[in-house]
Amino acid sequence: MVDLQLGRYWIVDRTYKAANRPVKTVQAHSGAAELGPYRHYMQKEIFEQPRAIGDTLEGVTGIMPELFGDGAHAVFRRSTAC
Repeated sequence: MVDLQLGRYWIVDRTYKAANRPVKTVQAHSGAAELGPYRHYMQKEIFEQPRAIGDTLEGVTGIMPELFGDGAHAVFRRSTAC
């Protein structure tokens, strides 16, 4: 969990202990909040998902179940057993 405030932040793990994570600063442009050619913000969100996922996974060298947390491996195994 992250608590973001102007100029500072706190990160805690699932046991609420302080956690250190690498920080990545992202430059947002003023157009990020504009509607652009979309009729509504939900439509904008839907069409921006591929880019958002790509930005999120930048630097990830492999998609392994461990990337998604404890128990993900078992869920993946059950979902591919069909």
